[in-house]
Amino acid sequence: MKVKVNVHDRIFVVPCGEGGQTMKWLAMVAAQRYALAVPNGRSRAREESHSKRGFFLPEMLWTEGQLLTNPEARISDIMEDGAVINVNLQQNVELDDVGAPKLSAWAEHAFSHSNASKMRVEIAKRRQAAADREVERQAIMERRQKEYASRKSQGAMHVVVAGDLESNEDVEAALMYDLNTLDLRAIEKSPVQHKALRLVLLEHFRMLNSIFIHYCGVARPGHIFGMCYDEFAHFLHLCNMCHARHDEEALRGIFAESASNRLPGGLNSSAPIPKLLSRADFVYGIMRAAASLATGGAADTVDAIEDALLEKIQPGWEAYQQDAILQAMSEKSTQAMIQDNRTHLKRVFEQHSRPEDGPGQTANRDVMLLEGLKDACEESGLLAEVLAEERADEKARKICLNAVLSAQNDPEEVRELPEVAFMEFVHAVARIAVEVLESKDVQQKIRIGIDYMLEYSLSL
Repeated sequence: MKVKVNVHDRIFVVPCGEGGQTMKWLAMVAAQRYALAVPNGRSRAREESHSKRGFFLPEMLWTEGQLLTNPEARISDIMEDGAVINVNLQQNVELDDVGAPKLSAWAEHAFSHSNASKMRVEIAKRRQAAADREVERQAIMERRQKEYASRKSQGAMHVVVAGDLESNEDVEAALMYDLNTLDLRAIEKSPVQHKALRLVLLEHFRMLNSIFIHYCGVARPGHIFGMCYDEFAHFLHLCNMCHARHDEEALRGIFAESASNRLPGGLNSSAPIPKLLSRADFVYGIMRAAASLATGGAADTVDAIEDALLEKIQPGWEAYQQDAILQAMSEKSTQAMIQDNRTHLKRVFEQHSRPEDGPGQTANRDVMLLEGLKDACEESGLLAEVLAEERADEKARKICLNAVLSAQNDPEEVRELPEVAFMEFVHAVARIAVEVLESKDVQQKIRIGIDYMLEYSLSL
């Protein structure tokens, strides 16, 4: 059956199969269609009007002469094929005493749980904490910029540079800072070769910094920050330096050595080995992997590292950046949306990486299997329209599998991995949004796809 949905004088025809879906489902599909049809109509998490993200939340449904009050009612029990239903969307957002959006009676019934008031308070606390962290981050950045300008005017460029490195001075300052935390003798015993090693790293450090930011974002006060083992292994796998599965033992050894490099005594330290790599640790790991996994005829360690950077890492990273979805994700406003909401996206990622959340899950919270991605996209509503089609489960699984492979840069079959790390999950979500949402604007579809995950994260 098909139903005509009137949303603020815009008519959409929604296929409903046999009509077994709920009225809540129909209302959400209508809201999605309307969001895509109205340019710049949907409030995004990246915008200043973050508190108005409920703008397109359904608040009332009715047919001619009848108000529909039960969101859980089946479509086929209420409507016939070709029937017309009116959906009213929330136009203004009023806040309650704790700063959470007030819901209409219909929306309260559809979207709230028994502990709705507790959830509102928790959401308000999260928003306030996020706002406080942002104020703190801005204060720190302003202080660092003033220190940077002061030292630059005095001719002293020994500054800690984080984030994107725009100038050659930034690159050199950041590299020198990182190298001061590393023991190069563990990579190359000859002090004479250390200068050559620094020059090789200086040539490629801007790229290495961009790779690290891609996987880890930019450090912010109060946020857990760094590169986990699976992100490190997946990146080396992407660049064909190794196979993340077949070379796991060697990779875990390299990761442990890199993570413990800054500990007194290194691997022999009594302190626990960190689970995340800093940028300096990541650079150390690249050097150690190049020296340990080299298969060519490099004359010495420095040559092996340079060969790996020129023949593996640089070509692999450049090929990955040619991906159309990744290029769209790199657009300034989309990238800001992702980076500003990494904590919320990670909540969804970790929720569906836990073994107790359903079949097919993995005990490792740093990776997500295909089933976890599919479940996240279904629970968030991103696959709502696909699930209304015939052979819905099969189609949804195929869409998610293609997204996983796309996030791995479409490898050969023998190099396909069964799981994705966090940023590969975000990439996969973007790929799914581009495929299933109806719009000619790729970036708009990606932002709406990310927005689905952000709204879903508020219920976790």
